[in-house]
Amino acid sequence: MWICLNNAFFSIVEHYEHKDHLLVRSRWPDDINKIWPKEKVEHTPKNDYPYRAVIRRESVALEIAHKLKNINYTNFKSSAEQVEVTNDDKSRTDAYHDAWRIINKHGRTGKYNFDKNKPTWSIL
Repeated sequence: MWICLNNAFFSIVEHYEHKDHLLVRSRWPDDINKIWPKEKVEHTPKNDYPYRAVIRRESVALEIAHKLKNINYTNFKSSAEQVEVTNDDKSRTDAYHDAWRIINKHGRTGKYNFDKNKPTWSIL
């Protein structure tokens, strides 16, 4: 599962040995500790995701649920941009825009479909 927060990104998968834990991975060095500050994060530069932590499923679920309950913005990408302007780092926002463009290109037709030969709006 990919989780995109306005200040952190994670790839979360089941731990291969401990089924009551998840492997939380990221490409940015501080992302995991932004949400789980007490967890030990390993730097694994030869892996697909160079930062990872083994965290109890319940802890992951509680923190992600807390983030969902406290959404206070009406535009996700803009909220990420505001976080990055403060930190003077646009790498996450650039990645989110790239992902949005790819998903928009391959997803169902919607308001922002830029193919002039297709309808520009549809109900899913």
